[in-house]
Amino acid sequence: MKKIAYALAALVLAAPASARSIHVAKDGSGVYKTVYDALTHAADGDELIADDIGKVGAAIQKDGTDFLIKGIVAGSAAEKAGLKAGDKIVLINDRDIARMSVEDAVPLMRGKPGTTLKLHIQKVGDDEARPVEIVRLPLVMPISDRKSKITAALTLGDNDAYARLLKDFAAGGDMRAQQELAFDYYYGAPAMNIEKDEREGARLAKAAVDHGGGKEIQRLWGSMLTDGVGVAKDPEKGAKWLQRAMDAGDAWATYLLGRSYEYGLGVPRSTKEALALYEKAVKAGATPTAQEALDKLKASQNQTAARPAAAQSAPAPAPAPQAALSREEIKQMMSEALHEQAAQKPAAETPAEKSSEVDAPNYSKKTRPDDLAVVIGIEKYQNLPAASFAERDATAVRAHLVALGYPERNIFSLIGPQATKSAFTKELEARLKKLVKPDSTVFVYYSGHGAPDPKSGAAYLVPYDGDPEFLDETAYSLKRLYAKLGALKARRVIVALDSCFSGAGGHSVLAKGVRPLVTRIEAVEPSGPVAALTASSGGEISGALDEQGHGLFTYYFLKGLNDGDMTLGALHGYLKSHVEDEARRHNRDQTPQLIGAGAGETPLDK
Repeated sequence: MKKIAYALAALVLAAPASARSIHVAKDGSGVYKTVYDALTHAADGDELIADDIGKVGAAIQKDGTDFLIKGIVAGSAAEKAGLKAGDKIVLINDRDIARMSVEDAVPLMRGKPGTTLKLHIQKVGDDEARPVEIVRLPLVMPISDRKSKITAALTLGDNDAYARLLKDFAAGGDMRAQQELAFDYYYGAPAMNIEKDEREGARLAKAAVDHGGGKEIQRLWGSMLTDGVGVAKDPEKGAKWLQRAMDAGDAWATYLLGRSYEYGLGVPRSTKEALALYEKAVKAGATPTAQEALDKLKASQNQTAARPAAAQSAPAPAPAPQAALSREEIKQMMSEALHEQAAQKPAAETPAEKSSEVDAPNYSKKTRPDDLAVVIGIEKYQNLPAASFAERDATAVRAHLVALGYPERNIFSLIGPQATKSAFTKELEARLKKLVKPDSTVFVYYSGHGAPDPKSGAAYLVPYDGDPEFLDETAYSLKRLYAKLGALKARRVIVALDSCFSGAGGHSVLAKGVRPLVTRIEAVEPSGPVAALTASSGGEISGALDEQGHGLFTYYFLKGLNDGDMTLGALHGYLKSHVEDEARRHNRDQTPQLIGAGAGETPLDK
């Protein structure tokens, strides 16, 4: 899903001459009346055109009473018209939208292909709005393989087509479709009109593992066999599948196999083996469930040792069947447990050091001797609350920069007390200006507090010795950062900011006595060769992922790099999906932003 927008833009500009168009209209007047019919008849090289869905290529958001452009699709009609992220929309089709909600305003942006959208846009720094006319382009999607058909159904919001296609592919022996549907039937997927059906889930899980399905479906199938859910109970076979999933690196299969050893489900009962597997599962990331099981088993051991020998002979009953764990449920369990932990004990009791799968890069790129980087991480401030995991964020980012090809001697780090206001000026301005070359890529990373000016909404990065009451004197403005970096004579400049400027918590602070949320944050647009990836937008909070020991943005930034996303556009798509999802689980919004001319095409590894 993350690269769809770019693919669409390219196709609209240059569709293959040999392609056959498959039209789909909402009213059924197209060649095919439904999305499902169109996609099932599509062949390689075809394209799907939704006749009455026009694309502008601009996402909008509301910031206080202002409507701002949140993002622009590369190559879209909006980009051609000169629109940029951060521009303020004053009028849509001559209608004042100040009092509208986003839900009311978005439909005004839509229309049929070929029709004109009239906007009044106020650019950052301008006093007046100017009229802009945009001709809507048709929604065009290339259709070739299974993935593109599934993508088309999801993009058009047709859950029925999506579910029917999955079922067709599964019936045809497609392992990925079988795997997806197995989880959908096991847990139920009402949005796709799929009711919970454990027997069908078991049938599909068996088919998926028979077709070479990976560790997640092996774990599901093993758990179902162990507990007799949807299939005849066979704990011995279940344990074998859990073992295979564990050997493939599945932390939750490790936990479930530990449970089997604890209660003797298909394997010899062994407290020693159960303890070892629970400990392994905890280290692999199956927390807090594995940790709870480990603690309970240890406590049970201690109690048993304290009881008279005669009382120790009765075996513990086997546990009730436990549902296999999906990725979504695992995330939910971790989220709920973290909330409980936060309520039960103060933050000071949280271990200072945590390990994460993203700390070490799994790739290595050719060293580029002229590239430069400044990495800043401030967790414990001189006179401010801590910014969780900021210094660990910076350390991990530095390791990834080395793997990306930045020479170690060209990476300048400011960690904790080193990151003073004067050090910001020295490294970000004097040193970079002195060392930069025309072929250099400059990377600037910051993890720490941001702060807003309550009157102007101007955004600031807060150094170690910063004071929110005297931002001009003690902090470093975002506008200044972009201006200084934009003036560098470098090939490109990349900025990544794990911070926020709402003053509502997370990685942001306010002067004492100021209201806890500044909703109007000044939009700052990078200039020159600068492309910026930021953790959140507007008045949102940039949070942390406690179980990984990193800021939420930084964790998925590094995970995306490990997964091979090596352009800012691809990385932003990955970040947006995962960060938004994780933040919603904590009942808040966090939307990573990508800004800067042509930012989406900016490579990270060359």
